[in-house]
Amino acid sequence: MLKRNIVIILLILLCVTGCREKPEVIVVSNNTTEIMLEELVSEEEFLEYYGLTREDIGDFDLQAMIVHYGISEDILHEDRDFCLKELNESIETGKDFNCYASDYIRQEYKRMATKQDDLKQTKYILLSFDIRGQGCLCSPRQILIDVKNKKSYYSDGMNVWDNFSYAEVIKSLDENQIEGILSSLEDKKIYKWERGNGVMGDGPGDYSWNLYLVMGRGDVIAYSGGSLGNNKKFVSWYNELLEIVK
Repeated sequence: MLKRNIVIILLILLCVTGCREKPEVIVVSNNTTEIMLEELVSEEEFLEYYGLTREDIGDFDLQAMIVHYGISEDILHEDRDFCLKELNESIETGKDFNCYASDYIRQEYKRMATKQDDLKQTKYILLSFDIRGQGCLCSPRQILIDVKNKKSYYSDGMNVWDNFSYAEVIKSLDENQIEGILSSLEDKKIYKWERGNGVMGDGPGDYSWNLYLVMGRGDVIAYSGGSLGNNKKFVSWYNELLEIVK
């Protein structure tokens, strides 16, 4: 009887542990491999590894470099000389890894917004809008909002996601403009939007779009759509955004 009870208890425990959902994994890409965000070393761990202090790097954004290269503890050990060389050269030349906002959206896992999301925690807003002309597809219009630094970047063809300096129009935004952009998404209930809402049609004026919100901890909220879907709320928000960034 005792053995039988033990077996039953073990089976119950197995079912409980086996039926638990796996935690959602957030990964970043360093162009060659995908690494869980949690596996990246912190700024403090990086500095300690090389015997450096924050005073040694000044205002250099080390975290942006860590994300760009996907520096985990293993990579830190395997590419010790490269990581330190890149750090020193980047500080010397003033290289800005925050220019590469697209690093954040290369990750495999993306999610839709929830009602509980605090959009004030958004770090970047990345948006592309393609519209079809007469017999051809026009160059994509790209917008990037650097929420933390209150900057907007706009381009009609150049990839500002990969490098901010390619933008045709760069503007400094005030706190009210940033709050207005985020509040408008909340007012339009982004958490109720559908992902993949329609595709681009074949006629002139048909369009497609992609929207990414990079949140403070690195997770990405993603939506897309096209003129053959119900995009009324997105288009309304997009037109409001254009008035600010152009």
